[in-house]
Amino acid sequence: AVPRMQLDPPAEHMAETVAPGVDRIVRFDEFSVWRAELAAGRDVQLPGSIPYALAFCVSGQLDLRGPTCRLRLGAGEAALIPASAVALPVKATRDSLLLLAAPGL
Repeated sequence: AVPRMQLDPPAEHMAETVAPGVDRIVRFDEFSVWRAELAAGRDVQLPGSIPYALAFCVSGQLDLRGPTCRLRLGAGEAALIPASAVALPVKATRDSLLLLAAPGL
């Protein structure tokens, strides 16, 4: 096992900018992850074509609102965003850091 050990650090990972303040930080075959740094009042729009998303509010506070739904996430909270709500913008009510994971992101 020791001869097969690799002690070199992994190559530096470069995030891919999706929009101002939004970077794709992970891309796997099954899903990708966006990191969004949002100032209060700004929002991020998910592609309407994804089947669902997982949202994790790292810091701040976020709202997802539509005619038939309302979701508020505080720091450390996470939620599943179903297909019926992925087209709604996720808006920061305070300066926020958000992680979004979904297939097709």
